[in-house]
Amino acid sequence: MTRDEILSAIRSVARQLRRAPTRSEFTRLSGISHFKVLAHFSSLRDAIRQAGFEPNPQGQRINTTALLKDWAAVAKKLGKAPSRSEYLRHGRYSAGVFTLRFGSWTKVAEAFAQFVRKNGLQDDWADVQVRPFHTRVAPVPSPVFERIQQPAPLPPPVAQKRCVTELVVALIVNTLAPQAADDSPDDSVLQLPNCQVTQFSHREGRPSVRRSLYQGRPVLGSPLSLPGLAYEPANETGVVFLFGMLAHHLGFRVECLQAPFPDCEAVREVQPGKWQRVRIEFEFESRNFQTHRHSPEACDVIVCWRHNWLDCPETIDVVELSGVVRQERV
Repeated sequence: MTRDEILSAIRSVARQLRRAPTRSEFTRLSGISHFKVLAHFSSLRDAIRQAGFEPNPQGQRINTTALLKDWAAVAKKLGKAPSRSEYLRHGRYSAGVFTLRFGSWTKVAEAFAQFVRKNGLQDDWADVQVRPFHTRVAPVPSPVFERIQQPAPLPPPVAQKRCVTELVVALIVNTLAPQAADDSPDDSVLQLPNCQVTQFSHREGRPSVRRSLYQGRPVLGSPLSLPGLAYEPANETGVVFLFGMLAHHLGFRVECLQAPFPDCEAVREVQPGKWQRVRIEFEFESRNFQTHRHSPEACDVIVCWRHNWLDCPETIDVVELSGVVRQERV
């Protein structure tokens, strides 16, 4: 990597961003590590100046008005309030800045609406259609779990018995009481009280369970039969660990792992007796590659647990580890 190539890369990234890049933006969009920059310049800021741009001021707080106007410009372009990933593709700032400033991404639209009303800018931004993000609608309770106003008398098997809890009584009553011929709920049957209920469904031929997560406890994937890893990966770190276990099985020989993009460099046999170096990026889901705004030109392989990026470029090879584990039974 020469000095002129780095300056050319800075100019190219700056044209994409319409401003001088930060260190993380330059590494992500150019694929050039910070260490290669330091081999020719005292700092990235120095390189940016020599490329003909003024570096971003360090430690300066971004004005709230500038944040909201840039968000609105993206909303105007898309014709709707942008999602977090949509703003990352089209906006100027990091989505994390909005989260820190407004509390959450879903509150940005509300903050912009208040900004417009407070400053009387309705006419200036009349063409920006800002609709609030969808809200979670409480499910309509099933009649089985509704409480009736007047409970029916207890059937003989539990009459005159001590009641442990209202929930236990309701379970016993609903089990013993006769149902109508058409299996429709009987209003004379005592119904379950309001409580947290474990919901069961069937997925891939086996029952699955849905209930709220326990706070303060780690979240694990489904059990695995692999020696050395008890559960499926639940995040990108788990993907990296599993790839390390399967790299030899998949035909990779890892040369280095690094924090900057791409995460890994390895060699693989592309033709019998012919090996080439490949650049690998780890993601829990393949579509996160686009969300993180990585450059497809600087990556050869995405290693993920779940492949769900429908528009993945054909130049990138995707290794879906869940499929490898399921098909190969390694």
